[in-house]
Amino acid sequence: KNLDITSEKGTGVLGRGAKEDVHHAAGNWVEPETPAPVAAAAAPAATGAAAAAPKKEAASAAVEVKDGVVEMDGMQKAVAKNMEATLAVPIFRVSREIGTDDFDSLYAELKPKGITVSAMLAKACAMAMEKYPVINAAYVPGGIKYNAEVNVAMAVAIDGGLITPTIVGADKLDLFSVGRKWKELVGKAKEKKLSPAEYSSGTFTISNLGMFGVQQFDAILPPGTGSILA
Repeated sequence: KNLDITSEKGTGVLGRGAKEDVHHAAGNWVEPETPAPVAAAAAPAATGAAAAAPKKEAASAAVEVKDGVVEMDGMQKAVAKNMEATLAVPIFRVSREIGTDDFDSLYAELKPKGITVSAMLAKACAMAMEKYPVINAAYVPGGIKYNAEVNVAMAVAIDGGLITPTIVGADKLDLFSVGRKWKELVGKAKEKKLSPAEYSSGTFTISNLGMFGVQQFDAILPPGTGSILA
């Protein structure tokens, strides 16, 4: 549409641009029609005046109804295997509500420079692990394995499953470097070009569903890690 996105105020979470914002800016937004009350639509039909009834929209495409077992692909099998492995690890979940006013203000300041919420979360967690190394540690039978490296993995949905691209050494990277690295990893993930080291070396994981309006959920702890932030 040749629009300058930075000049438009987004209506999405944390000011993100939404589809509606683009249409509004382009001047081709049409407000959705309010459905007519059921009683008003039914009255003409009751008197036999079928022609006066409101026009029905074209029927949507029929949804395929499946029956029986559909074999998972390799990606789905790997995800399921990791979820099953989690059941063998002693875990506990804790939830806390925090204020993000400062975080939101900083994001608003840095967003025009290309910094994303994901990059900020990764760097914030890396800074916390520098102060509290036990967060970066993981359970092993009979002990606790501490990790010298702070490798922050973040869950990304791809066609057929889920993968966790990893920012290796996130504690040693500045915020802008984290942002550039994350953008590169997401691109590789979408193209299914990540190397094993780029998706299996995480020591701490983030799973973020906030952009979908989700307020709370229980994330699955990936094998070999000690903590996951949902």
